[in-house]
Amino acid sequence: MRPPTKETSSRPAVLAVLPGLIPSTLIGVVKPLLLLHQRGELELTVIPEQLATQRGVVRCDLLVFARNCEPRFCLALDLARRLRIPYVYDLDDDLFNVPASTKVGVYHESSERRALLIEYLRGAALVRTYAGTLAERLRLYAERIDVVRPSFDLSLIPSSPPSRRSQIRVVYATSRAEDELASMFLPAIRRLTKEAHGRVTFTHWGGAPDERLASREFGTIPFDKDYDRFVRRLYREAFDIGLAPLSNDEFHRSKTNTKFRDYGGCWVAGVYSDVEVYSSCVEDGITGLLVGDSEQEWYWAIRRLVEDDTQRLDIQRLARRAVVENYSVASAAQAWNREITAILDKGPSPKRGTGGPLRPAGSSMTSNPVDCAESLSKLAPDATVADLVGSALQGSWKIWFSGALVFIRAHMSELRSYAKLWLATR
Repeated sequence: MRPPTKETSSRPAVLAVLPGLIPSTLIGVVKPLLLLHQRGELELTVIPEQLATQRGVVRCDLLVFARNCEPRFCLALDLARRLRIPYVYDLDDDLFNVPASTKVGVYHESSERRALLIEYLRGAALVRTYAGTLAERLRLYAERIDVVRPSFDLSLIPSSPPSRRSQIRVVYATSRAEDELASMFLPAIRRLTKEAHGRVTFTHWGGAPDERLASREFGTIPFDKDYDRFVRRLYREAFDIGLAPLSNDEFHRSKTNTKFRDYGGCWVAGVYSDVEVYSSCVEDGITGLLVGDSEQEWYWAIRRLVEDDTQRLDIQRLARRAVVENYSVASAAQAWNREITAILDKGPSPKRGTGGPLRPAGSSMTSNPVDCAESLSKLAPDATVADLVGSALQGSWKIWFSGALVFIRAHMSELRSYAKLWLATR
């Protein structure tokens, strides 16, 4: 193992340079690495990619990236390539195949972002992903790929099931603002709630619910960017049944089984699309129900759980057990520990990028002040509080200030999360 850079510690210094504290980065990177830090296995620093500095990168033994592909903020990758500092790239989505009909898809269609994503993959000592389908695609660019299990933070909620209500409560939770997947089950839900005469309610959590569903049996909960807070509330709401539709196309086959972990971890009996993402982890009839795309299949699966109290409760209990046994943060941390040890023992991967600077022309931090003002309205679809800081560094504070106040207010929870992480690693 190459000797640790930090003079005061024999533990390797790991720097996670992230595009934001979104569920993907929190679940796959931050939580397991923070556990290793707390156990004394490594020294962790987590920063937004916009705030990466040469000093910070030079002092680390290993870099971690996750979903990074923004050409404006590739200083850390530049330095890693020049100084041959090994890095891990964590990816939980097929960013090459995001549907172009969405804002996120338009963002990732950029040729610059695709080229930079390939550079990240080619230079990585290890690429971590969570689906075999995605791993096969990434082998075009990466030398070493690990397909690993994601995790669920069991410490967020009690270890006993929540108190149930008299009605049967069905939920669909999504983080997608543009979500066409709900169309798979909406006709079935409308039919079922009409027949149940008030015994069954449906809640659309996040996204933009179908306006035709407005009735006393249908409710909505706004999307919450704070993933930990979402999980705690999902438990407290005590939903009985959760729905997880998924298309069987290349992009969606590369997804992770997030809804199985969320529903199962919170004692919610799930109905899942019968695609590999879920069929690989759900035992049909035991830890959930698997269904095809037809309205009839969704209707009868949901109705089965509504009417069969025994099976519904059994699925809730057994799904929870499956999550506890297979998706703990401790298990994810062990996988990270093995990988980091192997990388530092071996040294940098011999296959590197092209070696030239990656920052595109015009990305200087001394841009025109007008560009700074415009950048507040042109941030990536999943913009975070870190993007605000990057915009501030690019131009006039006077032009930036009014937009900054609005942006900080909207992203206060993420700002608090960065502050908590800073305190946790000190």
